Amino acid sequence: MLALSYDTIKTGSTGMIFVFLAAGVIVMRSAQKLMFKVMGFIIMAALAVGCWAYRDTLQTCVKTCSCSLAGHKISIPASANQICAQIAKSTAKP
Repeated sequence: MLALSYDTIKTGSTGMIFVFLAAGVIVMRSAQKLMFKVMGFIIMAALAVGCWAYRDTLQTCVKTCSCSLAGHKISIPASANQICAQIAKSTAKP
């Protein structure tokens, strides 16, 4: 099973934003027809906005200590929220 952490998701989403925007610029420069340029850039920009929106959602769910991505639970480090560390200790099996 894939282990997801808050820091990994936060860093990965920021990287993906830049990848999608760079891909949009590449499409704009390499596509021959204007329609393909515009549609390719719009798709890449929409994906970048989606990553940014999810990154913002991730920051708010840290406050509640309950985060998931596509059905996978995301572990929140104590450095992100001290309350989450206390909850994890209280629910841990002895």
